[in-house]
Amino acid sequence: MLLNVAEMSTKLTPSSGAVRATSSGGAFSAVIRSVRGWWAPLVSLLVFWWLATSAGGHKSVGPDELGHISSGYTYLKYHDFRLDPQNGLLPQKLAALPLWLGDYRFPAEEDAAWRAGDFDTLGYKFLFQMENNAAEILRMSRSMIAVLGALLGLAIYCWSKSIFGPTGGALSLALYVLCPTALSIAGTATSDMAAALFFTTAIWAFWRMLHKVSPFSVLAAATTLSGLVLSKMSAGLVVPMGAVLLLVRLALHRPLTIQLRARVNVTEVPRQIKWLAGALAVQALSAYVLVWAGYGFRYSAIPGSTTSGEGYGTTWSYVMRDTGTAGAVIGMMKEYRVLPEALLFGTAYVLRHSHSTPEVPRPAFLNGDYSLEGFTSYFPSCVLFKTPLGTFVVLFLAVAAAVAVWASRKHVNKGTAAAFTKNAFYEMTPLAILFFVYWAVAIQSTLNIGNRHIFPTYPPMFVFAGAACYWIKGRRRVPQALLVCGLLGVAVESFAIRPDYLSYFNIIAGGAKNGYKHLADSSIDWGQDLPALRDWLTENNKADDPVYFSYFGHADTHYYKIYGHRLPTVNGAEPIEPFNGRLTKGIYCVSVENLQSIAPPVMGRWAVPYEKAYQQLRAEIAAGGDASPAATPEQQQLRAQKQRLFGILQFNRLCAFLRHREPDAEAGYSIMIYRLTEDDLRRALDEPPAELLPTIEVRGYH
Repeated sequence: MLLNVAEMSTKLTPSSGAVRATSSGGAFSAVIRSVRGWWAPLVSLLVFWWLATSAGGHKSVGPDELGHISSGYTYLKYHDFRLDPQNGLLPQKLAALPLWLGDYRFPAEEDAAWRAGDFDTLGYKFLFQMENNAAEILRMSRSMIAVLGALLGLAIYCWSKSIFGPTGGALSLALYVLCPTALSIAGTATSDMAAALFFTTAIWAFWRMLHKVSPFSVLAAATTLSGLVLSKMSAGLVVPMGAVLLLVRLALHRPLTIQLRARVNVTEVPRQIKWLAGALAVQALSAYVLVWAGYGFRYSAIPGSTTSGEGYGTTWSYVMRDTGTAGAVIGMMKEYRVLPEALLFGTAYVLRHSHSTPEVPRPAFLNGDYSLEGFTSYFPSCVLFKTPLGTFVVLFLAVAAAVAVWASRKHVNKGTAAAFTKNAFYEMTPLAILFFVYWAVAIQSTLNIGNRHIFPTYPPMFVFAGAACYWIKGRRRVPQALLVCGLLGVAVESFAIRPDYLSYFNIIAGGAKNGYKHLADSSIDWGQDLPALRDWLTENNKADDPVYFSYFGHADTHYYKIYGHRLPTVNGAEPIEPFNGRLTKGIYCVSVENLQSIAPPVMGRWAVPYEKAYQQLRAEIAAGGDASPAATPEQQQLRAQKQRLFGILQFNRLCAFLRHREPDAEAGYSIMIYRLTEDDLRRALDEPPAELLPTIEVRGYH
């Protein structure tokens, strides 16, 4: 274009100044056109960032956020990496970056929680006991993770555009921006968004480096790889992914471009192998240096420490137990200090807890069933229940487009609507490898606690969905109508569930109101809905009825102005003892995780062994023999233990009753609310139980 402008200018006037002016104008026009081509995606990403962060303003702190935020703060302020090393240095640092630049109080290093490596307790104190503004801390930390979410959206758009053209990129981006799962993860200060971002970009950058070796491509591959290593302990999955991509690349004999001082195309496979081996070596070395840089080029997790394994909250011997060959490799790397200590410890910790054992049980809940061994159908069910139906419609159209292009005898030429040629199948290779390898590993995992753990497979789906733009050209009325309906359906569902993105379920699961019947934990309930519960109680408890609640989470309920009697909970850092008095009529608010009786010691549906223990303890406590003033300290301690266990059994018997009636209301779809009368309590606690199985039906329970 610039040459044409110059030729026209030369014909009009011989003045070289005129030529320069006109050429400059052509260059400016090209810049303007380039900017115009990007304004829509950039605005969409800003909207995504705003949707995620503004929704987070309505949510209380989640269990993992306490540890991520407090640990990231210690990384930046004290250069101390002992806290929460298993959840990724980079996202935790990023979440705490605005706090490091501000003026906040943090527990002193003499605090017992510091010495114990108890990052949850430190996080609880940091947010709720140090006179800091907890809402402000959450808002700023979550906004930084939302930036990673926007970057992931940019990567999805660019990758889809490179295969299917601008229309395909826009289609992929629209599905991502409106995805409730993506918005919930982007609005939470955890490492899950960083993992998805760097899995996506690391695989794409590696694939591009396999086709063009240049300083930029090698640096991009190294940077994204180091970002993944610093974000998620499952980064090792890129090794088999990269190996498969390399084999595919060499097997299909595509030319390799070398862009150093000059541009050279290499077609001979032996020469390609030499060049790629060199590029891989430089990439690995660069990523290795960047990983060490993340830890300040220091092996020890604690500044100035010469003793390995201090202050992690557990020991090296514990995290290395039952880790097999992988653990042996970590042990060797530890001995020779191949990588920073905190990174090795975090990797060993994740490896130790990635499968269920009698010592470390991993409770799972799916469609009313319980397991300590996980479900192979868990993650497929998560995707089936928590993906908008409109997204499935667009993916179906993408598959249909792929079949149509593959079956056609001629390529579809690039145009304004689509750039879907048969070469796109080759370009989609890294998408398929990332998707299927990650799924193959995840589906065997016993760590079934949330849809977020399969989220790295969503970006490949969104990129592939761009293939549906094939149907935009021509008079293809039916697929075009389906495409429009699919996009509108995603938008309607996304805005209808706002701001309760985490609790989204599609109509296959019966909608958000029935989500608790299918999944629990971080697929629906992460302690995020205390503000919604507070608002409901303010509006609906005008008579000031007694409030009983069992909350799954680590937030300070008093900070969110939730007051009442605390019932037993399976997870909580708040230093409040459960209520041991007589239950009376009132409002009962129960988090989904606790309602479903998911965690030991009482796990699963109510069964005869639980009923026998309940009746026996009830009779013993009523007798009160060890409650006399003459009881020894040991007898008093034993009675206290019996009362605590009886309280847990009584609560779970009540939950068995509640599971057989619809809640009267809900808060954010994660806290079920019931108005119970004295008659309700009598039927729940005194009469034959609402459910009674002959044995404890929990897979893997012994």
